[in-house]
Amino acid sequence: MKKRIFTVTVIVFAFLANVSAQLTVDATGRVGIGTEIPQFNLDINGDTRVTKGSIYLGDASGFLGTINNDPVIFKVGQVLSGYTGNKQNGNVSFGYGALSPKTTGYYNTAIGSLALYYNTTGYYNTAIGESALYYNQTGTNNVANGSWALVSNTTGSCNTAIGDGTIATDIDNSTVIGYKAFATSSNQVRIGNRSVSSIGGYAAWTIVSDKRTERNIRMDVPGLAFINLLQPVTFYFDLDAMDGLLKIDKTKRPGEKELSPELEEITRKAKEAKEKVKQTGFIAQDVEEAAKSIGYDFSGVDVDETGIYGLRYAEFVVPLVKAVQELSDHNNRLQVQNDRLQTQNDRLQAQNDRLQAQIDELSATVRQLSEKTGNANNFNGTGGE
Repeated sequence: MKKRIFTVTVIVFAFLANVSAQLTVDATGRVGIGTEIPQFNLDINGDTRVTKGSIYLGDASGFLGTINNDPVIFKVGQVLSGYTGNKQNGNVSFGYGALSPKTTGYYNTAIGSLALYYNTTGYYNTAIGESALYYNQTGTNNVANGSWALVSNTTGSCNTAIGDGTIATDIDNSTVIGYKAFATSSNQVRIGNRSVSSIGGYAAWTIVSDKRTERNIRMDVPGLAFINLLQPVTFYFDLDAMDGLLKIDKTKRPGEKELSPELEEITRKAKEAKEKVKQTGFIAQDVEEAAKSIGYDFSGVDVDETGIYGLRYAEFVVPLVKAVQELSDHNNRLQVQNDRLQTQNDRLQAQNDRLQAQIDELSATVRQLSEKTGNANNFNGTGGE
């Protein structure tokens, strides 16, 4: 029996000795684990694990954080899921796999699962939404708001995207707004997708135009010479051909969810409705050819970096105004000629009236003479037998 008591005593002593070597309670009641000089009520040097429990903060003065320059980091299964950043890099992320831990970029914000996942040296990017800016590596100053927004961008910079699936791939300074909106070239703004049938508001679009910012001003806009070459047509859109021209990739990306049957049906109906609308307008290539044939560098034809054509119909107002002015000038010249002819006609009419008056006067004289002659013959007996 004594032997057993001795054995238990040794084990307990060893345990207490081991604990005392790792746990310290100083004179003020501060507890240190892994440190002999605790600086706080509970000071732990090393990893801490909480299972089946919660961590509570006290009053308003409490905080969860660090007292030095180290960021607060959250992980799920050893995968980075939250990073508060520090004053050296300013990166902030929250979401499973958001913002690559290997990035050397700075002042990036990634909120959402896998947002900015592949970022390497890119900086000043903001990605909000699942997989937003997912493939971005070196692109800078991009803003992506929405699931899969700017997902394909890798090196493009200064792009803005608002809406699920918005795309602007490795281009710069472009803005895309709306579900599946797509930009094909740098310095573009695109609103809505191919199924959108109406874009508008309650005021006309204003284009900046100030003489103080314009140079080499010339009055060389052609009017009728250009307008008469245009060929107004009607047509229907082939949206599948448009997707091919724009090189829109319809394949599902890793992790991308399928559209719900309801949304698939809405998309299909919108596409069919758009393709049934009879469009009225011009063919961009025809307009370009007409302008070139008379040496007119017409700004109404838009050709992007990939060779895709578009038309700015508002630009047609200028040559149309010129054409109306030319017609007005021609009409004025015709009016002057008409007035001149009218004046000549009035003079001729006046001459005719005078001649008619003279004729009438002579006719009256002749009648009078005839009457006098007839009376004289009757008096002399030379009238009839």
